[in-house]
Amino acid sequence: MKRVLVSLACALLMMATGCAVEQKENKAAPSPAASLPQNQAGDVVKRAITFAGGWEKWAAQQTVQYQKTTIQYNDDGSVKKKTVELHQYVLQPQLRVRFAWEDEGKQYASIYSG
Repeated sequence: MKRVLVSLACALLMMATGCAVEQKENKAAPSPAASLPQNQAGDVVKRAITFAGGWEKWAAQQTVQYQKTTIQYNDDGSVKKKTVELHQYVLQPQLRVRFAWEDEGKQYASIYSG
């Protein structure tokens, strides 16, 4: 569960920073901590930033990828459907995103290229 929350927080952070104004390479990106909500969601994002090594290290990341597994269950608790997605992000110099998954033997991808 903790890993899911960290992954979710990182994904939200990536989406939020993808809309930011471009920073010059020599200047450190400002920390988003001041703009985070002062509630549990903000605390999760702050912990995710700390877990990732701090904002400076996160802002320097060029790429991020993770695998997401979604399981749908029937009323009796048996597995109805399991989907594994690969999420890939190019964060710099311009945000690009690719989600890829397979469903009933067919390959799918959702791509954002700026």
